[in-house]
Parts: sequence; C-alpha cells; structure tokens
Amino acid sequence: MPTDKHGAYEQTLDVVPISKGRVRVTSRGAYTPPRTMQCEREYAAAYDGPLYEGPVKVECVFFAGEVRMVIVPMADDWVKTPRGDVDNLQKSLADGLNGVAWRDDKQIKWWDARKGRKDEA
Repeated sequence: MPTDKHGAYEQTLDVVPISKGRVRVTSRGAYTPPRTMQCEREYAAAYDGPLYEGPVKVECVFFAGEVRMVIVPMADDWVKTPRGDVDNLQKSLADGLNGVAWRDDKQIKWWDARKGRKDEA
C-alpha cells in the first residue's frame, strides 16, 4: 500500500516469521545462524515501501504465515532517550524477568514498547 498523506506505510509481508537466532561463536569466529539470515533476506525482499531516515513508529502483528506492519514517521525530537535499540531494551527486560514475573518470556504475546523521554513520563 502506498504511503498516506502523513508518510505512513502499511504492508503485509508474506514471510513466515521466526525468532532471531543467537549469534554462534566457533573457533573460526562468530556467525548468524543461516535460518535467521534467510528470514531476514525474505523480509528485505518482500518489503516494497520507502526508506525512512528519521525516527519511526512500527506496529506489527506476527501471524503463522505473514507479518502485517505499519510504519509511521515521527518528529525528530527524541534525543534524550535510552541508548540502544528498543528491541534490545525489551529483550534485556524480558530475560531479566524470566522466572520472576513470568516463567519464560515466550509467554509474552503482546508487548507495546517504545523509547521515551523522562520529561514525558
């Protein structure tokens, strides 16, 4: 679907989603598992939208055989947010609370996450 008047883009990617595999380390170095690399190539090939340069909001739902997503550009005033990718921030929280708030983070079926500025809390 083309972008709307606000620059938002919506698309269904016909790719079977998988969890990203952990980097493997061997005596010859580190590598990403081939299954993960293949899935990432499939996502890139399926995406036919614009390349955004500034901050974006991404909404997605993962189904057994596809991913539905919306990408919305945001104002470029997000300078005082935590360092790191939001997905890595989520993962450290999810792993840290395994066995404390839930038995395993695979129990999480819905998670709204974003980086925020402390002054907006």
